[in-house]
Amino acid sequence: MFELVITLSKLMFTHHSLFSKEDVLCRRLLELYNVFQSRLRENLSYHYAQQLALVRTRFHECKIDLETSDSESVAERENKIEMLLSECRELRRRRNEEEAKDHLLLQKIVSTWNNIKRLRKVQRYTTTSFKLTLQKYEVDAESDKDAWKADLLDDLEEREFENKDKQAKDDVSCKDNNAFDGNAAWTEICKEALRSRRNPGLTSASVASNSNREEKSRRQQITKHKVMLKLFYNGKEVCSTASRPLNLDFCVALGSSYSLLVKEWPKSITLKLYESTGYDWNYLATLGVPLPSDRADNNCEADEVSEIEFSSELRAIYANSGVGAGELVRLEEFGIPAFIPHISGVLRLSVRWGKGKDGNPLVPVRKNARLSETEAKNDADKKGIEPPSAQANVMSTPSVRLSLQPMVCELDTKEGTNRNAIYRIMSHHSGKTFSESQFTMSTKIDEDIREYDVQVSNELSEYKELETCRCLAEKAQSVRFCLLHWLTHHKQQTYDTIVSREKESAFHLTSEQSLRTHRRSFAQPPLPLKGGMSIDGQFRLLVGINRCNNVPARSDRNVIGAKVFSGTKPLKQIKYVFIVRFRGKWTQSTFADGPNPIWNQTISMMIRLFSSAQMGFKASDSLRLDLFEQESTEIPKDLRKDDHTVCHKIERRWLGYVKISLSSIIAQKRLYGSFELATPKWLLNYQVQKEKQRLQPFNRCYAHLSIRIEPIPHIGQVAIRLFHGEDEQLISYGQSWLKSLCKRHRYRNYVAFVFDMHGRSVFVPRYLRRIQPPPEVVSLKSNKRAAVLFACRLVSLIPKDNDVIVKPEVVQIWSTIEETLQTMRAQEAEHATLLCCWLLGLEIPCFLLLGTDACNGPYAAYVMVKLSQILICNPSTGKVYERNDPLCPIWDVACAVGPDNIWANMQKSGHPTSLSFNFTNSVYWVPFWSKQFEQRQLSSVQPENVTYSLPNMEMSLKLETRLRKVVTEHLMKWRPESLTRFNRFAGQCFREVLVKLEEGTVDLSSTALFPGTVKSLFSSYKIFGFAINQGFLAEEDILDTVAMSDICNFTDSSTEFALAVYVHGYSCSVYSVWLLVGCLTKIRPL
Repeated sequence: MFELVITLSKLMFTHHSLFSKEDVLCRRLLELYNVFQSRLRENLSYHYAQQLALVRTRFHECKIDLETSDSESVAERENKIEMLLSECRELRRRRNEEEAKDHLLLQKIVSTWNNIKRLRKVQRYTTTSFKLTLQKYEVDAESDKDAWKADLLDDLEEREFENKDKQAKDDVSCKDNNAFDGNAAWTEICKEALRSRRNPGLTSASVASNSNREEKSRRQQITKHKVMLKLFYNGKEVCSTASRPLNLDFCVALGSSYSLLVKEWPKSITLKLYESTGYDWNYLATLGVPLPSDRADNNCEADEVSEIEFSSELRAIYANSGVGAGELVRLEEFGIPAFIPHISGVLRLSVRWGKGKDGNPLVPVRKNARLSETEAKNDADKKGIEPPSAQANVMSTPSVRLSLQPMVCELDTKEGTNRNAIYRIMSHHSGKTFSESQFTMSTKIDEDIREYDVQVSNELSEYKELETCRCLAEKAQSVRFCLLHWLTHHKQQTYDTIVSREKESAFHLTSEQSLRTHRRSFAQPPLPLKGGMSIDGQFRLLVGINRCNNVPARSDRNVIGAKVFSGTKPLKQIKYVFIVRFRGKWTQSTFADGPNPIWNQTISMMIRLFSSAQMGFKASDSLRLDLFEQESTEIPKDLRKDDHTVCHKIERRWLGYVKISLSSIIAQKRLYGSFELATPKWLLNYQVQKEKQRLQPFNRCYAHLSIRIEPIPHIGQVAIRLFHGEDEQLISYGQSWLKSLCKRHRYRNYVAFVFDMHGRSVFVPRYLRRIQPPPEVVSLKSNKRAAVLFACRLVSLIPKDNDVIVKPEVVQIWSTIEETLQTMRAQEAEHATLLCCWLLGLEIPCFLLLGTDACNGPYAAYVMVKLSQILICNPSTGKVYERNDPLCPIWDVACAVGPDNIWANMQKSGHPTSLSFNFTNSVYWVPFWSKQFEQRQLSSVQPENVTYSLPNMEMSLKLETRLRKVVTEHLMKWRPESLTRFNRFAGQCFREVLVKLEEGTVDLSSTALFPGTVKSLFSSYKIFGFAINQGFLAEEDILDTVAMSDICNFTDSSTEFALAVYVHGYSCSVYSVWLLVGCLTKIRPL
């Protein structure tokens, strides 16, 4: 027997038939106040105002630079000013809209409160206890008026500048006709500001019995109303609550707990709500009770109270002052339009499994549709089928019932089946016709096993170079984990560090008082845990998906909308959906449409952060959001099996993803902002932005997300006992330097010392040194910008080690370049130091930027390059951003590191768009070396010379053949119910494009440079596919990318697949893997 405990706590009516007019107005006031509180937490108007001030400052700086710059850079400065001007206009519009909404909401709140006061004054009594308190504060009218006027003058200046720029682009003859009218523009600006914004100097609004016979009748009627709940288990009534009267607040305190003894998992648990006025019981609503968790380790004492909303269609009219339910209510005199209310409310309850005598929860096992192993074995014994010999059943595994599926394709003929020796022996042995459901597992022949082992050994011998790197990487992982575990030892947790409680009073208590306190302690609820303490290790991951901008548009349709209908063609519905994945769990969002779809949805997932007792997790543990375009096509009636059923054909196309590491979420507590989607290098049949437009920040696809974990996980402290690899004076001064910086910017991640692979602390500039890059990079030395772009991409092809164990504590463990090239694995810091050393070897001025970004958290490491303009390189992804790019992932730059010094950022903002990179200004950047501690010449930990191995073309061809075979096999394995056909000709044609993409000789924005064979494919087939480019880490990494794209779910019988693989080898065993997977459907002529 199992115990199920249901606790009913409280029943609250949000509307009742006996509500008075004052109750209705007070509920409306409560709703408006809740909206006000939510907008107050978001505070969008203040956020947009701060952004507007930053952009305005940048706008004035660019105008000054334009006046003092030479003629060569005038065009570039003007383009930048135009972009900043448009951004100012947009931010100003958004700020004014938010201020207008706040102003209108406050007016509604005050108006509703005035109506309540007026109603109370008219009826001369008070029904509810609601009270609105408005705080009054003094405002400096002069300063407020000056700021208000300065903002209006800025708006006028922007309009005038915009008008001049427009006239400059038009003909000279039109300049006199389109002269800027400053007086008219000023009048329009002031009129709009007075209408939508708070006037300068205006303070916040300040608003300074006996009941009649109808009200007395209504209150007496309330006391007569009683409520009862009946509990139904699997459709049968089990028990009911006692009748409870309503109070004047329309709440019922239930406080009942019911214990049910059940034998199996419940199918349904419902509650039926009844109401009585003294004569009979009226049915109101049925409430579905959520079933508790079926986990055996579920903590039965930590129950979450669930709130279940309900509504009723019961109609009621009273002769008293009650407004009733299901009938028209008119409150036009209070500014509320006529409406029809219905009885509604909320029930608070909790459901849990009880515990047995041994303390374990009593949870029944869910019924599974599959047969258990015992039932399957008994079923097989009844069939009388035995193996032909004792040697054929060596594995001794229980037999399993195989379900027969409809035959998709005939793999062999009946004659061929009859010629099979094993089939004939087993059929004769059973003495009856043998069916597929009677097969038992048997071992392979010894000869087949030996041939398979020889084949595997031959394949491994071909990749000795990659196998050596893998073994070295595993050793480095074990060393790094031991070092990390030693550095992050935790103190023993005590009761005071886990439980949150108030401090005891220091006053002396008498014996009687202490006895009363002791008695009261038994009735108190258990004390809450401190933040980050989860009883069972479970945390709630909340992912808020707001909207997505600039979604890739398909080139085979002219309009991107919700529905496409043309003539006799079937109706198509195109929407977008996000799939959220974390450690094998996944869930999807709702559907949204349009070129900039909006979701405004929050997805909740229960996760376990730490996968081991050492409170650690892998670096590959990350939150991934995949964006899909879903096309739903209505199947014509003549192709349906049933004419009365509407059928749709659904196809999903993968467009890109956002990947955020778990360490970033834990370290930053809450992430909110715009995240750029990592789209494939080539999306077939989709419009691609031109390279010039791609550098513009708002022309790329990005999503607005908010991510947080509840409760906030507890993060320990790093151990103090360290092995210092530097001088004691340097260590002491560095620690005091860091403490002085943290006093001014507490949450900024300043770094002066890191740990090497031996556990010694090393001064960060010692990791930078001039090192000659590989010959592929040296050949581009004449073109510095091209050299930076190629070097950044080459470094990103060194794969990131996903098996490295990471802990919540921020511990920087860096490897040298020599160690990185031996293991061919790197983390964020190793990528950045390698790129910085290569660029210094090419005499390109660059600095290492350390801070915090959205995807990698406190482990972010970027490289800033000073050319004709400042570039921010992300060597982990290979992307290069301009300085004024608002979508640059690093949002807080803490330090800039050179070969000889460190500069700490003291500016208020940390994003590169608002930073001044003038390191000579000690107000903005505080150097490590100062007058207090003179600069020292420290030797670098990097080697003087690095020997690079030559590209191995033979290994590239073997790896290409191997990947093509593995992906082909898995595509067929993922589609067991469909026949997978491959178009070899299309694969060869697309491989030529991949070769040109690697060489950089093809422009994806125009198909004119494509070979003629590829053009013929696009004209003959409807093609969808994607091409990805990444470094080679393992086959599983590439297979996971293909599997998450859901391209194997195209079930059309006429669909063919195109697979193209190209592997290009570089120096030091770096391999660039290009993989293209496409679906081809023949275009049928009309």
